[in-house]
Amino acid sequence: MSKRSAEPEEAEVSSKKVKRSGDASDSGAKPDSNVKKASNGNSILDLGNMKRATVSVFKGNAQVDIREYYTDKNGDVKPGKKGITLNRSQWDMFLSGIDSLSEQLKTIDTDKGEEASKAKKKSGEKTTKTKKKSEKPTKKKKKDESEEEASDNE
Repeated sequence: MSKRSAEPEEAEVSSKKVKRSGDASDSGAKPDSNVKKASNGNSILDLGNMKRATVSVFKGNAQVDIREYYTDKNGDVKPGKKGITLNRSQWDMFLSGIDSLSEQLKTIDTDKGEEASKAKKKSGEKTTKTKKKSEKPTKKKKKDESEEEASDNE
């Protein structure tokens, strides 16, 4: 397990934006207001439910860390075991596939919606339940007949 410095608490995260070349603010696009700069220079995106994406430098290499956090008994927010750290090449590979992953996610969401509406329609139909009920007495008749045959043989 590699050493990670604990991320600063929310109180230490400032909303001060630093303009960099190639930043969204250079292109005229609105900068992402959800990304905060920590006092140690790391960029932090709060994903909610105690999850964060953080851009930092470790041993001179830039990395993206997507991780769950927890609050210790002293009330300090600390990184947990659950998460992943991506180096620059892994991050670039992830980004190159993000459009495809997003399309797949949309397809799954659409399929789930269709399946739910089909399930609602099927639950309104009682033909399948009626068939099952009619099959059960038939099985009982066979059982009753076999019992009668057994008593006749005695």
